[in-house]
Amino acid sequence: MLEIIKKEQPKKLKESDGDYQDRMVEEAYWKLRDKKRTKLEEEEYHSIKDKFVAFYVVKKWGLAPINTDADLRLATIRLQGDLTTEFGNSTPIKRLLIDRLVSAWSMVASYERMFQFTKYKIDMSGEDTHLSYSHDEKSIKLMQETRKGIEMANDQIIRLSQALRNLSSPPIHVKAKNAIVAQNMQINQDSILSKKNEKASN
Repeated sequence: MLEIIKKEQPKKLKESDGDYQDRMVEEAYWKLRDKKRTKLEEEEYHSIKDKFVAFYVVKKWGLAPINTDADLRLATIRLQGDLTTEFGNSTPIKRLLIDRLVSAWSMVASYERMFQFTKYKIDMSGEDTHLSYSHDEKSIKLMQETRKGIEMANDQIIRLSQALRNLSSPPIHVKAKNAIVAQNMQINQDSILSKKNEKASN
């Protein structure tokens, strides 16, 4: 199937070898998946499926939506989409940073949930939810470790966000020589103004 598709669809003019191979694998995967396969096609399907999953995780999906808590998956996908819209995903490093940023956000959410469940006893037996807490040494230690996890994940979010912003809009660096020239110009202007003021006062 893959070879047939390659004959039918040659590589585009500005398409890299890697992008072309990914596109062929993706098309072959969908065509093989949705048909009744022969024995040879079944073998090819399993081989292509592994390549397709690798391509999809790296270029399309990322690991964050796969590894996040099930009830946060839709929010994770939404965040990933918003970041992709803002920063783009045209390069491997952008895709990697967005995936790690979303993963760090998911990690914070998981740690904060764990912290809450460790801190409080939740009683939902009545009409209202009641929170209470009493701790032993074991639960206090778990809260301390969880708190460290929250802080670590928050630090990752800050660093990854800055890295992503720098990659998309690199900071402007002014050469020291230009700064010195500007400073000297200001000093000279101040000196000229001072002399004019002296003459005016005399």
